[in-house]
Amino acid sequence: MPFGSISSSGAGVIAPINIFLLRAVKGVCNEKGMTARNPPRLYMSAPLEPRADITPTDDQQHYLLRVLRLKAGDAVLVFNGADGEFLARVVAAGAKRITLKLESQQRPPEAAGDLTLAFAPLRRHRLESMLEKACELGVARLCPVITEFTQNPRLNIPRLTAITREASEQSARVSVPVLEDARVFAEFIADAEGVIWCDEALAGDNSTHFLTRMAELPQLPTTILIGPEGGFSDAERRLLLAKEGVYGVSLGGGVLRADTAAVVALALWQGFYTKRLENES
Repeated sequence: MPFGSISSSGAGVIAPINIFLLRAVKGVCNEKGMTARNPPRLYMSAPLEPRADITPTDDQQHYLLRVLRLKAGDAVLVFNGADGEFLARVVAAGAKRITLKLESQQRPPEAAGDLTLAFAPLRRHRLESMLEKACELGVARLCPVITEFTQNPRLNIPRLTAITREASEQSARVSVPVLEDARVFAEFIADAEGVIWCDEALAGDNSTHFLTRMAELPQLPTTILIGPEGGFSDAERRLLLAKEGVYGVSLGGGVLRADTAAVVALALWQGFYTKRLENES
């Protein structure tokens, strides 16, 4: 049966819930992160500094020129995880090429968070939707985990990378999640320092609900593991049950699809973490 699982990879710096999450929840952003008041946002891997001239990629050029029809003087926000977010202006816009000049930094780089989504790859449309929502909900890393019942072990990494980049542009975050190399389940669980496992057998058990179990732990785990639509195999379940530090939890009264479980678990994690920060301040 489909279910999601949550695991811990240890402590570290955790970025608090941010404006990109609020915008994602409220649906303020539309395509490419534009609103009625905001300029478009673009991720740029090149170093960003004031007064520098930068040239967007071919796809970004097409979007700025053909879709948005920007002209000289129009504003664009560019960002990356190392340099933060900068305001830029179009200084040259020809038939096929556009050049941007960076002006001032709008937001500094954010501290790298530890929130990781580890997932058994799903069918294409569900996987892409799940990764998009995970970006909106603030994950720092995405880790594919190949299980016995994984439906889609062959990943289109360039496409998934583009999806995470575009989701980051839309959700107003300053960094793009790192997409890690796929790992087999046995290797992943062997390296895990602790696991909080959303067990479908516990559905409806309020005593093991995600929030209840999180409140019992002195340190909040920072990796969420989502199993495949078919669930973990018997052998994988035995590894989970035998692993020291595994905590069985439920996500509520029903059994969720894997992509739904990811969104619910991430939202619960962010809400719990934000509340804990408030209580500690």
